Amino acid sequence: MKTYLTQPNDSFSEIAKKFQIKDEFYLKTFHNLNCSNEEVIHGEIPTGTQILIPEDLEYLIDNSTPEEDNTNEDEVDSVNGYDDETEEQTEEENPSQEKKQEAEEEKQEEQKESGLSSHDSKYFVIQKGMAMCDKGAKFPNFKVTSHQKHYWNDEEGKADYLAVTEDDLTFNPPAMPFGTCSVKNGNPCAYAPSGKWAKAA
Repeated sequence: MKTYLTQPNDSFSEIAKKFQIKDEFYLKTFHNLNCSNEEVIHGEIPTGTQILIPEDLEYLIDNSTPEEDNTNEDEVDSVNGYDDETEEQTEEENPSQEKKQEAEEEKQEEQKESGLSSHDSKYFVIQKGMAMCDKGAKFPNFKVTSHQKHYWNDEEGKADYLAVTEDDLTFNPPAMPFGTCSVKNGNPCAYAPSGKWAKAA
């Protein structure tokens, strides 16, 4: 792994672009999981911080060069100055794009008519939500540390309704959040965040 010494006004987004990392969240999570506790970053990056940069291909943008265009210039129709076959292919492709666009517009129209929003049929997690481990004895609440400004279904801004993000990897209580562990013969659970959230099976 590489290291990068941050400059004034650096952000994870800019650093990710500089090192061709797929996503700023990959970079932030990688750094926080591999650095010491004192170097964990939740908000803005302090100037002069050593950021850990991943070098694994799974984190990097795929910069493989596209295949070269093998079109032979001699194949262009000398009468009209362009390739008729290419034009026909383009005309054939356009209807499929138009159909996709029409289907999307119809879907949006249906949502408007039925009163549905883009949030319907989606689930959102709040701070007072409970996490579950099928091997643990307790169900801790989430602990939001990534922000203090987004709330779900609460105009008053109560802390219980803070929106949990994929950067929030701690629980309340922080020590032994899941109690005892059946895999460890009833010994205390040793919870360790594994990084970015993944969809449960």
